Amino acid sequence: MSAGSFKRVAGFFLVLAQSIIWPAVATAATIIDDSASQSLEPSVSMRWQTPVPGRRRTSADDQLSGLVRVRVRLDLAPWLHRRGRIYFSLPSQPPGPIDISWSTQGRFSSGQLRSGNRLLVYAGPIESPVFEELFVFQFSVDGRLLDSAARVTYNFEIDED
Repeated sequence: MSAGSFKRVAGFFLVLAQSIIWPAVATAATIIDDSASQSLEPSVSMRWQTPVPGRRRTSADDQLSGLVRVRVRLDLAPWLHRRGRIYFSLPSQPPGPIDISWSTQGRFSSGQLRSGNRLLVYAGPIESPVFEELFVFQFSVDGRLLDSAARVTYNFEIDED
């Protein structure tokens, strides 16, 4: 990888790490306040999934992946003592399709999805004004699409039962 290409990739994922805890612009769904969430790494270290591309190039040769841990804190006070369904949402956004998977340690479900979708991560009673969980996110993106830094946004949404 050339120095210029590396700088573009590093810049993209530095912005990703700095913006991972900021919620996306509100949509029609009810967005949960996660402004108290905190990224545990200062930047996302990205690596090519295939360190040395083979003679026959495949789409895997162009994939970059990285890992970041985020202490997610959701303000659920408005829904206290009710039942709800909480979704993780990754809107469609530049630089193109982003695949994300995550693992958790308790209350929320682990999962994976592609940008432009959302996935149920919790269903049940809201018995505490704040839900807190460590999410370990793994991102994958086509490195050919990266020509400048871009912000990656996500949010948590709730539907009341």
